[in-house]
Amino acid sequence: MKHLIVGAGPAGVIAAETLRRVDPGSEIVLIGDEPEPPYSRMALPYYLTNRIDEEGTYLRKNRQHFEDRRIEVERDRITGVDAGNKVVKLEKGGQRGFDRLLIATGSHPIRPPIPGMDSPGVHSCWTLEDARNIAARAVKGSEVVLMGAGFIGCIILEALALRGVKLTVIEMGDRMVPRMMDQTAGNLIKKWCQAKGVGVHTSTKVESIEPARKGRLKVKLDNGSMLDADLVIAATGVRSNTDFLKDSGVKTEVGVLVDDRLQTSNPRIYAAGDVASPFKFTHTANALGRMAMVNALFWGRQRASRLVVPWCTYTEPELAHVGLSERQAREQGLEVATLTVPFTENDRAVLDEEDGGFIRVHLKRGTDRLLGATIVAAHAGDLLTYFTLAMASGRGLGSLAQAIYPYPTQGELIKKVANLHLQTKLTPTVKRLLGAVLAWRR
Repeated sequence: MKHLIVGAGPAGVIAAETLRRVDPGSEIVLIGDEPEPPYSRMALPYYLTNRIDEEGTYLRKNRQHFEDRRIEVERDRITGVDAGNKVVKLEKGGQRGFDRLLIATGSHPIRPPIPGMDSPGVHSCWTLEDARNIAARAVKGSEVVLMGAGFIGCIILEALALRGVKLTVIEMGDRMVPRMMDQTAGNLIKKWCQAKGVGVHTSTKVESIEPARKGRLKVKLDNGSMLDADLVIAATGVRSNTDFLKDSGVKTEVGVLVDDRLQTSNPRIYAAGDVASPFKFTHTANALGRMAMVNALFWGRQRASRLVVPWCTYTEPELAHVGLSERQAREQGLEVATLTVPFTENDRAVLDEEDGGFIRVHLKRGTDRLLGATIVAAHAGDLLTYFTLAMASGRGLGSLAQAIYPYPTQGELIKKVANLHLQTKLTPTVKRLLGAVLAWRR
């Protein structure tokens, strides 16, 4: 059988490796349109801070990794899909046939319709080439304007600050990470930025970008301000790569339309990762790439809707979230009970001077059912795993109170919020009954 995977990002790589494990005799071709070996976009901030070199961004460090697994890697761009004849057309000429096709072409940065966006010195931060261009201009003391303080912007924000640039962030929302975080969490990140000397303009838009003398730029804001910049970085969102599917018969809207088993409108074609998911994270792409190939070979038993997807922005402090926000839960008609515990109540966080955050948990009112959790803390991404595992395994918040946590660790705060929930079950009636039992036992 011929398996063709279009897209050499995390979803495509994991899919190819999964196929090789479960289908040892198949032909597997992985097509990517970038000149470098498959790499992780999440590693670009580490590249920008010189913690790794370019090879450190590669998804697989062994140069023979794909060859050893008999996975053919081709560098080309797909220009069209002929689903009827089971072939894809290549930009360099020719075509490739397939028995099963996985579309894992990811997404590309959105370029807002702002005058001057095509000026030299205006870049996205999405590819290794983008990172090279940013590194060349973002030298210590240079002035950098970052457009967008959403998930993508926050990924690179700290890296830019560590490079010693004079950084200004422009966000059109009323807070940082506006689509993912509530006012409290978004404002905590804003305070961190300002404490680091980063300028932050929320509820503000860039009106235009103009070339200035000596390769510099003038950035005009809608509040009348004018900023000087050596570099402007656009982090204003992404859009799925689907143009090559025109006239293919594969249905698309914002991305590729798939069912719960990641099958497209053509039963021989599956899709995974950014191109077919609202969760545009590396770890989600990994999970979906693996799921798509297992479903393609074994009659579609795994379902994307059952995935519990966490995410984290690696700022200082980190912002991590899983499940529904309070607003999303209420929009679904759910009654919500919210519990919040600050890190000032944790000895380890106080000792380590990492007590500026909080844990916030949303429950279905009157039940133990976890709807979502948000953590703002130095190690928020690690701590969120407790809630993610509980939700994925169908366990309630009370189950997290049953374990013994080592002292002193920040993990103790997980038990604290779980115990706080258990205390809410001590209604006046329960307290009276408990008092009567204790009195009788005396």
